[in-house]
Amino acid sequence: MLLGRLLAVALLAVLPPSAALGWEDDGHKIVADVAEALLTPAARSKVDRLLNGARMRGVANYADDIRPFQPQTARWHFVNVAPGERHYSRERDCREIQGQGDCVIAAINRALDVLGNPGVPEEQRALELKYLIHFVADAHQPFHAVTEARGGNDIRVSFFGTPSNLHRVWDLDMIKRTGITPEDYAASLVAKWKRERDRDGTAAWGVSVDWAMTSREIGMRALVGNGADIDQSYIDTFLPVMNERLMLAGVRLAGVINQRFR
Repeated sequence: MLLGRLLAVALLAVLPPSAALGWEDDGHKIVADVAEALLTPAARSKVDRLLNGARMRGVANYADDIRPFQPQTARWHFVNVAPGERHYSRERDCREIQGQGDCVIAAINRALDVLGNPGVPEEQRALELKYLIHFVADAHQPFHAVTEARGGNDIRVSFFGTPSNLHRVWDLDMIKRTGITPEDYAASLVAKWKRERDRDGTAAWGVSVDWAMTSREIGMRALVGNGADIDQSYIDTFLPVMNERLMLAGVRLAGVINQRFR
């Protein structure tokens, strides 16, 4: 069964004060495709206009693409929750760092404010829509809220016998092992959501800080020791979790867009 083979991509990890790149390209395309499939007709029409007819997947990595040229956006991709902390503090974890920005939680909230304001020029709203598509996905990436071990970069592992690190395993290795295209991956997640979603929609609720802190909880559970072997047992444990994060990222992205483009 296709869904049984799915495996999420994940992080380019948090490198304080450096910035992570987020889900690998395919992961962002998957989230964008899930969201696009769940847009209302009104929201789809507005998105089409703002993006000049481009697919959401076509701009899903825009925030990564511009980052080398706009370092002031670097910290918008993650939140560096203080090591050992279980609760978010804006003053501590999302403060503005000169020339680097603040955090993904604040970046999402700014994008939502602009998209909800019809008085803002469409060019700016289009830019913030591109940011939103990317950063909602980043907020659901578990290691984008894990500061420990530099988001997994410092944890050297063996991935089915191949040297890697935990950052790379989540970002690239696991999804490449599946051989599944982003299109098929997204279609399976959309089908799963439509088949299994809770009927009152509570799984799609929440705000950016909730999404990020749930990511942190998952990321902390997914940490392994330096030199660990990543094998099928690790994949079996975290596959359902990763599928859920990608699915919810797309569902929630569609939800906030639908709310603002009624």
